[in-house]
Amino acid sequence: MEPNSKWRSFWKNFTAGLGDKDMILNIIKAEYINEYNVKLFFNDGLEKTVDLKDYIQSKKHPFFQPLKQVDNFR
Repeated sequence: MEPNSKWRSFWKNFTAGLGDKDMILNIIKAEYINEYNVKLFFNDGLEKTVDLKDYIQSKKHPFFQPLKQVDNFR
């Protein structure tokens, strides 16, 4: 799977059930849950917990390398 396809797949799963697709959503708060799970709070009142493990682990850019260790992600 090419990199852009991975991003599109991640974003499609991430935005599933977020309601109005025409509204610009902003993350106003994020809380660490455990491992690679983060609870996001949006400006429309929605709250969604996402698991970023597969996304982080698939990245090759040096920025993501330290985040592959869960202690650094936290």
